[in-house]
Amino acid sequence: GIPFLAVGLASDVNSAGLLPRIRRAQMHALSLPNVAIIPAIDLGDPWAPLGPIHPRNKLQLGNRLAAAALLLVPHYASTP
Repeated sequence: GIPFLAVGLASDVNSAGLLPRIRRAQMHALSLPNVAIIPAIDLGDPWAPLGPIHPRNKLQLGNRLAAAALLLVPHYASTP
């Protein structure tokens, strides 16, 4: 199947219980083949213009996504 990557939400202290439910749903998706959830909880940015769950450090997040994508593609997973 086609690889599917999702970003785990960054931390947000004002979420009122919604983020834990979303994270549980994301974790359930890991039981499907070719799925990866990329952690971003450590990238929370309380001063981000769109709120803490939208971190500004997109490069670090993009690097994590790229590394996971390469592992999900069989050709690259076996390449040293």
